[in-house]
Amino acid sequence: MISKYSIGVTAIAVASLAAVLAQTRANSVASGHREILLQTTQSWNGKPYTHYPTGKPQLTTIKLTIAPHTALPWHTHPFPNVVYVLSGSLTLHDKASGKTQVVHQGQAVGE
Repeated sequence: MISKYSIGVTAIAVASLAAVLAQTRANSVASGHREILLQTTQSWNGKPYTHYPTGKPQLTTIKLTIAPHTALPWHTHPFPNVVYVLSGSLTLHDKASGKTQVVHQGQAVGE
């Protein structure tokens, strides 16, 4: 998939999320609240995920800030990832199909 992003305000993309549970000095144990932001077998434009790349697994989380009213160049991702918009909106474009989707603050989509 070749994608391009254009932005309405400021967006932050998150490739993956990780949680860490810590124990306090008083040795008390607390539970966390789990909220699934996205669970899917296909990207935002309907392309199914068929497999993960081979090789040693690596988990990465990124925070990407894009300036308002700008666009990233056309590009691809070698592995499935997720975008979560913290503020503003993000417009996704699929070069092959011409499909477009706007992702708003608080939404997550598979890329």
